[in-house]
Parts: sequence; structure tokens; C-alpha cells
Amino acid sequence: MDKELLSQVIAYSLPALIVGATVYAILYKFFNYHLQLKRAQFSKDMSQQSLERRLQAYERMVLFLERITPNKLLLRMPPSATDDKMLYLQVLIDAVENEFQHNLTQQIYMSTTAWDLITTSKNSIIKLLKDHAVSTDNPDAATFHESVLLEGLNEQSSTKHAITFIKQEVADLF
Repeated sequence: MDKELLSQVIAYSLPALIVGATVYAILYKFFNYHLQLKRAQFSKDMSQQSLERRLQAYERMVLFLERITPNKLLLRMPPSATDDKMLYLQVLIDAVENEFQHNLTQQIYMSTTAWDLITTSKNSIIKLLKDHAVSTDNPDAATFHESVLLEGLNEQSSTKHAITFIKQEVADLF
């Protein structure tokens, strides 16, 4: 009788175990598939947000470079009533530095090369301004202003090189 009971238990349990294992396998694959879909959607959303932020960073830095181009900077900030060229120089440098500090966090969305070009452009513009300010040919703020404007008209600015590089980098994103 024990063998008969054992064979009945096996006869009833074995199909139940097979059905249970099959249901488990199907549910496992179903949930795993949906989890992969969710991950793919999340990755796609994050990629889209990342691209938008990168483009926004590039836009802001092109705007920064345009604003600190010597001609545009000087036209936006003419010398005040004072003739002190060193005071005027400091106002211009402060404007460039403040603009740069405002956009400092954009570097996390840009390539190192692009950021280095932007920093180099900023520093070269500050150097250009300082060189003209210490020149004995520019005794006051007005002549300093004019001499930087004239040089800016005659020379390709380092900002143009950085802007061209940024445009190429953005084009490479697509």
C-alpha cells in the first residue's frame, strides 16, 4: 500500500510541478522582458536629455565667445566719463571674468578640447586688453578703446577659432 500511495503522490505532484515550473519560466521571461523595455526607454530618455543639455552648453559658450569678442565687448561697454584707462581695463576684465564664471559649469557637457579653446580665447582677450592698456600709445581710456577696436577689425580673433571648433563638434553629434 505504501508503494501505491507513493505512486499516486508522484502521479499527481509531477504534473503540478511541471505546470508550476512552466508558469514560473514564462512569468520570469515576461517580467525580464518588460524590465529590459523599461531600461531601454530610460536610457533613451537620458540620452535625449543629455543631448539637449550638451547643445544648450554649446549654445551658451558660443554666446559667451561672441560677447567677449573685443569689438562686441567694447561696443557694449564704452569708456565712461573717466579717462583712467586702467580703471576701464579692470571693468572690461571683470566683465569677461564674470561672464566666464557664469558659464563655468558648462564644461561638464563639453569636450576637454572645446573647453580648453574657450579658456584660451578668454585668456588671450584679457592679454590683448592688458597689452593695449599698458601701451604708451594709449594715454587714456578713449584711445585705448579705439586701439583695441581697430585691432579687432584687422585681426581674426581667437574666439572665431573656438566658435568654429564648437560648430564642428556640434555637427559631429548628428
